[in-house]
Amino acid sequence: MDEPNIKTIRKNLGVDEHTPFFGYLIYRADSDEFLAKFDISSERVLKGWHKLPDQAKPFKKVLEANRVSKSR
Repeated sequence: MDEPNIKTIRKNLGVDEHTPFFGYLIYRADSDEFLAKFDISSERVLKGWHKLPDQAKPFKKVLEANRVSKSR
């Protein structure tokens, strides 16, 4: 998977080019929550969820967000 072009995304969504990009969020539709905390070790994967997107953990790279979203 290639990194999407932020300029193209903004254009397609009609978002002003001066709007800051903070990162990609992971959303869980079944519970209407966003990933807020993430910690991984050799023993466990810990994920914390929050209802508000401004409390979500942003990922600068879509590849990282994708990897985290698939970790169990």
